[in-house]
Formats: sequence, C-alpha cells, structure tokens
Amino acid sequence: MESVDNYLVDSIRDSITLAEKKEVDCANAQGSG
Repeated sequence: MESVDNYLVDSIRDSITLAEKKEVDCANAQGSG
C-alpha cells in the first residue's frame, strides 16, 4: 500500500508543479505583452 500512496503523492505533486508552471508562463506572457 505504501508504494501506491507514494505513487499518488508523486502524481499529485507533478500535477501541482505543472499547474504552477502554467500560471507562471501565463503571468510572464501577460507581463511581457
């Protein structure tokens, strides 16, 4: 079970990281444009 929990945590972290990157990219695009 621990391996499954770790997998879920990693996938959630990846999703959050991707979302943050998208927000930063959007902010940079709006700021420069």
